[in-house]
Amino acid sequence: MNQKELEIILEKEKAELFTRVQSDFWQILFNDILKVHSYQKDYWLVQDDLAYKDVVEHLRSTFSEMSKEYDFPCYMSKQPYRTELKLRFFYSWKLKTEIDDLSVVICENDITMRVLPHNPFYKMFRLDEYFLVETIVKKVCNQLFNQPMCISSSLQTEYNKIQSSSENLTTKSIMIAQNSIKAIYEATYGKKGNLVHKYLYTSLLCKNRVLRIFHKDFLVNPDILLKEI
Repeated sequence: MNQKELEIILEKEKAELFTRVQSDFWQILFNDILKVHSYQKDYWLVQDDLAYKDVVEHLRSTFSEMSKEYDFPCYMSKQPYRTELKLRFFYSWKLKTEIDDLSVVICENDITMRVLPHNPFYKMFRLDEYFLVETIVKKVCNQLFNQPMCISSSLQTEYNKIQSSSENLTTKSIMIAQNSIKAIYEATYGKKGNLVHKYLYTSLLCKNRVLRIFHKDFLVNPDILLKEI
């Protein structure tokens, strides 16, 4: 394998890994929010003759205000008895690099929420639970923009680490890293251990958790593995 072919493989692995990191990020975020906000308490606020168009206008107005407050785009697409409101979040606000869309689809009898394209999260609500949908979206924005676990910190740190993980790697250096990691791992866990090699990194099961060791980091400092096992 020549260096050009290796670079193509490394870029593909970086893209796959970043997708996985994004998916995990959203999954953790929504799990934490739904633990607290899983049902609508204030049903007395819902009007008796609630109509689909009223819910659309309420959420459209709310999301529009949020987009101004946090400076992200909010798009609306309409079909008969179906409206999608899409909130677009970015990885880098300076470069406007797209991360994911939070999609809220309002139909005559229900509302669905999902994250596109990097997470299988999908949640359905009744039409009269639109206050709950509003609360969840507000909590998402609060976590993304106002809390320590925000895009500009945790996700960006992971992204930067993945982006730089292929620097100076060659076929020979990757082979050295793979063989060395395998030898150290099997010296502790034997050949029955769980270990998977990629070109960019090696994943291994250690102390009941999956550990990812980037070959670039290991070649600079093998102790990063020794400290874990």
